[in-house]
Amino acid sequence: MREITFQEVGMKNFGPYIDEMVLEFANDSLILMRGPNGIGKTMALDAMPFTLYGETSKKAKGDDVVNNRIGKNCHTYVKFAINEDNYIVNRYHKYTKYGNTVILNKNGVDIKKGQREVLPEIERLICPKKSFMNTLMFGQKIKDFFTDLVDSDKKEIFRKILDLDIYSLYYKRADELLKEVIANREEINTKIQVENGIVQELISLIDSHIEAEKQYELDKKVVINAHKKAIEECDRLLDNWKNQLTKLLKQDHNIEDITTSMSSVISKNDSLAEQRESQINQIFAQASQKQAEVSNEALKANALLQEAYQKNVDEINKGFREFEENNKKLIEKLTGEKSEITNDKGNWETTMYMLESQRSEFQTSIDGESICPTCLQDMNDGCIDHLKSEVETLTKSINEYKTKITDADLKINFIHKEMRAATEQLEESKAFISKNLKNDETLRDYDMMEVDKRLEAATERIKKFEKDQTEAATSDFEKQAQAGRDEMQELTQRKGEVDKVLREIENAESSMRSIETDKKITAKEIENLEEDKYDNSGLTDQVKRKKQLEVSIQQSQLLLLDLDSKVDIYTFWKSAFSTSGIPSMLIDEAIPFMNIQVINYLEKMTNGRYIVSFDTLAETKGGVFKDKISVHVLDTHTGANSRIQLSGGQTRIIDIATILTLGDLQSSIQDVTFNILLFDEIFDALDDENIGYVSKVLSKMKIGKSIYIISHTHVDQLEADEVLVMH
Repeated sequence: MREITFQEVGMKNFGPYIDEMVLEFANDSLILMRGPNGIGKTMALDAMPFTLYGETSKKAKGDDVVNNRIGKNCHTYVKFAINEDNYIVNRYHKYTKYGNTVILNKNGVDIKKGQREVLPEIERLICPKKSFMNTLMFGQKIKDFFTDLVDSDKKEIFRKILDLDIYSLYYKRADELLKEVIANREEINTKIQVENGIVQELISLIDSHIEAEKQYELDKKVVINAHKKAIEECDRLLDNWKNQLTKLLKQDHNIEDITTSMSSVISKNDSLAEQRESQINQIFAQASQKQAEVSNEALKANALLQEAYQKNVDEINKGFREFEENNKKLIEKLTGEKSEITNDKGNWETTMYMLESQRSEFQTSIDGESICPTCLQDMNDGCIDHLKSEVETLTKSINEYKTKITDADLKINFIHKEMRAATEQLEESKAFISKNLKNDETLRDYDMMEVDKRLEAATERIKKFEKDQTEAATSDFEKQAQAGRDEMQELTQRKGEVDKVLREIENAESSMRSIETDKKITAKEIENLEEDKYDNSGLTDQVKRKKQLEVSIQQSQLLLLDLDSKVDIYTFWKSAFSTSGIPSMLIDEAIPFMNIQVINYLEKMTNGRYIVSFDTLAETKGGVFKDKISVHVLDTHTGANSRIQLSGGQTRIIDIATILTLGDLQSSIQDVTFNILLFDEIFDALDDENIGYVSKVLSKMKIGKSIYIISHTHVDQLEADEVLVMH
């Protein structure tokens, strides 16, 4: 059995608690917490669910629980033990060091950090939040207590208490397996359909192969006859080409003499072209040399002009730099003087302001203050005379500083004028130098333009010389080359006639070779066709493939039978693991235990006046029973048989019995014990008699437990071991 022992809960800057507040859970104790409304009784107990689950009984969380005055460093913790292991849960919000987080520590080692990691671990170690709020803690005016919950929430609490979540995993796995088997079954069905379609296609192909073989033999005979006729036609064409070739060989077809003559003419023309090229190259070389000489002279002239211009520019710039440097030094000197005077002026103004403040303070004291500002004694005539003397001295000093400040302003204005004059003189010098440099540049550009004009004229004369000489050389070449072209034209005409005869001879010989080749190929094809047989390999493969597919279809059909069986099995287990299956049966089995326990508690609290029973079936208005957790109530004195007909006090007693019953169910099913019960305003709406009954039951339950009860008033009937009076 797991023994979960809560030891203490602490809080700081949580709700109304600024200083650290600690509640210790001592076993075998019944503790009453009382005090006026709004003092923080509920928040003290709410530190438990907030620390463990991040939310109070009233759904407050985050910034809602931070103390409004401090506004930060909210820290709560819970210490508990499970058998031999010790745990601490520390939750921080708006904390300077940790920010917003929660840390779970086991035996001195941090094992989980952050809400996503800690919350599942807390629900695994202790219980889920809804179970906690329905078995260990009865919250003040709670809206979602078990008896008021909807059916789905009641069943969820049962699932947590009875540890039925494992069946959700079984249900999910059964559903996955069912979907997988159905998918496999559909896949195999598809496979069978595809293979049946292929078998039908193969049957059609096999029939086609048989018909094709018959047609093949008929076609082969037709082709062989056609090939024999083609050979006869080749023999006729060969005879015609032989006769034509004999006639062509008798014509002139000697091409070698013509080729030799054409080569001689081409060589002669090439020699003339080389001579012309050499002569033109000499003319170009002479022109290039003259052009280079003229260009060099122009470059030298321009270089001399540029050198003279640059020398003049350097001398002017040197003089301007010296003037500019002297002007800069003067401005820097004036700037320094201005800065020094400005600093002195600022100091004088500050001193004068302080003197004026002191004089004003003294004058105010003279005019009506009762305490002397210098000696801090009551004002008298001596103090007044002393202060007047001080005022006169201060006034004199203030006037002296005013004079100094006025003189400083005059000096600063004078320096401003000198700096402006120096700046203007520098700008005038820049403009004058720029103008002179521009004039010198214009003169230089004009002289260089004249040199370029002379260069251009000389270049034109050189080009004219080159053109005239080249045209003369070309004219001589054309006269000599024309005779060669005439001779070449005559040879080319003769060569064309001979080439035509040679092409006709080649065409005749080529045609004859082609016909001989065709004749041999056709004869070979006849031989191959006569020896060739129809290829039945495709037919054999198709017959084999058809038999394989038929076997595969039979195997798939057997596999389908097995999958159908699995579908039935997984469908059964999916239904069994659903909420209406085994979990519902387990809830049904827990109902008798709950009915016995709740009747036992109500017997002790009300002497058997109220009878409460739980059921997993509820009757609708139409008389139909539905799978729904219902709570039946009966007041044996008044005959009231529903919660709506009961008073607030009666409902409260039933809720107390129910939470104790759920706690017993949780301990029994999960083999776990808890050492705490927390009740917030449990006695609301109860009269003194019922308070006494409930108190006796709780007093007997304190063995091995720490029970905290909150009440805003004193409860005489409660035999508490300790009363915490909160102010």
